[in-house]
Amino acid sequence: MPSELSRILSNGKGGAKNRRLSCAIHVLAWPAAMSSKLFWPKRRTVISENPSRILLIRVDGIGDLVMVIGAIWALRQQHPGAKIDLLTSDAASTIANLLVDAKYIDRVYVLPLLNRTRVLQREMASTLRAQNYDVAFDLRGDMRNILIAWLANIPRRVGPAGTALSYLLTDRVIIPKGTHQLHECNQLFATLGSPEAFAVDAKQQTQLPLRTGDLDEAKEWLEQNGRQPGKLLVAIHPSAFVPSKVWPLERFVEVAKRLLQNGDCQVVVVGGKAELDSARQFAEQVKPFEVIVATGQTSLLTTAAILARCAVMIGNDSGPAHLAASVGATPVVMFACVNVERYHPVTDKLVVLRPASPCDPKCDRTCATPDRHCMLEYTPDRVVELAKEAMDATAK
Repeated sequence: MPSELSRILSNGKGGAKNRRLSCAIHVLAWPAAMSSKLFWPKRRTVISENPSRILLIRVDGIGDLVMVIGAIWALRQQHPGAKIDLLTSDAASTIANLLVDAKYIDRVYVLPLLNRTRVLQREMASTLRAQNYDVAFDLRGDMRNILIAWLANIPRRVGPAGTALSYLLTDRVIIPKGTHQLHECNQLFATLGSPEAFAVDAKQQTQLPLRTGDLDEAKEWLEQNGRQPGKLLVAIHPSAFVPSKVWPLERFVEVAKRLLQNGDCQVVVVGGKAELDSARQFAEQVKPFEVIVATGQTSLLTTAAILARCAVMIGNDSGPAHLAASVGATPVVMFACVNVERYHPVTDKLVVLRPASPCDPKCDRTCATPDRHCMLEYTPDRVVELAKEAMDATAK
């Protein structure tokens, strides 16, 4: 118990407050978990290392699922005849369904990314129990995922050590601190008895399996919205789901103006419908230069296909950066105080800006204070320099 609590505090998900809460739940729930009443229905016998029915659980954002595509692909190569299903979030379900089309997985179950209620958890566990899975993998390190797998009566439950309720797992895998999410999943899958298959770097298999129709739709949409042949296309994503990850909009505007002034590139703004106001402000402030606004105008997969036509994507640590990496564009990503080694987009072409100073222990509060925002260290001059280097490399 003490070692697990230490891992939760040092390597658990979320901020310090959430990790302390996870520790409290871990301790308080332990007596109940050990009581015989909670072991109903009767547990099925743990099966061998060659399962025929596998459940993956990662109820997370778009970028979080994109990061681990290579591990899911490798799992399919090792178990081509197995039924591999994925429980994911409504936000990432479009990417998950693309993996179904590509035969990486067989079926997708969906829970809300936000406001996941206990009723929905229990209903999902009941649905999954009827499928008689042999093994479940918690790919996030989330006690809610562990509880679903346990309530679904799945005999073998694998997840990272250092997660609240980890005593409900049958296999607790110690993941070295700082391990990237892709390699963390590889280490979890290696418990099936094929560590050699998951020991290799799977970067070459992290390409998003876009369909021809998605690529054609992106080409047509760009042509209809002012795409000029012969010019490099640069994507900009000036938003993020978490406010503390957002570089100031006026700095993105300055970067765009500097890149556009020579007339040898075009800028396309990408993002979801909720980010449309920010995109419109950006486009208005960039004038007299014109930009293509795809934010909120195209589907997620069309956006990914647009990024596949871009030389560079400049943005915050958010889903589009991971999409760009997965379709071959060079992401120039500005990180806030987050563990870059664990969460960076998976590509050899990645360009990273990270804070020079360590994270403030009160980061959740101080990031709302403009003069203390760690991302203010990044100047438009530096971002333009890095973007031009990436564009030159693409043009060669």
